[in-house]
Amino acid sequence: MAQAMQPMPLQIAQAQISPGGTDSFSVVAENRVTINAGGDFDGDPLDDSDDALIYGGDGFTFNTSPTLPVQRDEQGNPITDEQGRPILVENAVAVSAAYSQINAPNNPYAGLIPPTIVPDQIVEVQSYQGLRNQTLAERIPPGTPTQTFNSSQNPINNAADWANKFPSGGEAGSPTVVEVTNGLNVPDGVDIAHQVIILLNGGLNFNGSGHTLNDVVLVTNNGNINLATVQATDTAILSSGGINMNGGARFAGSSLIANNGSLNFNGATSSIDPEDTLQIVVQQDLTFNASANTRGELRAGEISRLTAMPRWLGLSGRKAISPSTVGPQ
Repeated sequence: MAQAMQPMPLQIAQAQISPGGTDSFSVVAENRVTINAGGDFDGDPLDDSDDALIYGGDGFTFNTSPTLPVQRDEQGNPITDEQGRPILVENAVAVSAAYSQINAPNNPYAGLIPPTIVPDQIVEVQSYQGLRNQTLAERIPPGTPTQTFNSSQNPINNAADWANKFPSGGEAGSPTVVEVTNGLNVPDGVDIAHQVIILLNGGLNFNGSGHTLNDVVLVTNNGNINLATVQATDTAILSSGGINMNGGARFAGSSLIANNGSLNFNGATSSIDPEDTLQIVVQQDLTFNASANTRGELRAGEISRLTAMPRWLGLSGRKAISPSTVGPQ
């Protein structure tokens, strides 16, 4: 069994295997892909459009064999080689010409070892600052005034305090913009709609439960965000630091989570329908532990672990991943 490695740059996205190519990888690592606890990368065995293809530039280590997409006959039965091993679909698992290690106990698939070699894949993640500025420019109409809220001078202990002290929301297409001079705690049972809330200093914490966000942008310039179990729709969450949430957090509509630090993703999209898509962009370490099927696009500078993900569907609806663990332990 291979030794654990350092976290690797990994991206779940749609990187083309070659200019003009038609296949896309769902798991892309410039270094090495390690799968410690199996998982399902095949999706619906009879639907090759949801296959999750894997690329590890430096190779791969499968400590427990995952379920990979294989070729099938007209009746849907796996096509096997002379040794009885299922034959992988093209580029099910691929490496670069410079790979240094491959390890798959018992070599259970034909086409796995020796590996398929494809052109190098480059993992590119949009900078946090650029994404933050772009999001604010898109969500705030020109000329929108900014209100200031000092949370130290206006302590908020419950939903009634929030309603009485915090600026109210705007309307669709015309949000209220609020700059908070210190950290902010959002109490139980608060609904936020049509607002852009920017924390100049300190963190943003959702305390308790019962929070709904609709058409909201949350930004921390110098702090972390704890989302608890928010129910968010068409919401952008941007943090200069880390982001945490509980398993009950749900994201609907077109939502974005981006940060300049680490992310513990324990929530899910409200559904895997096309109207519910989540984009995640993380500059540093990502631990992805979706609590239910999730649809969207995932980009990260380094992914140390994909854990117990029920299913991941790409934005195009063509990619599905169900690994138990991907990445070094």
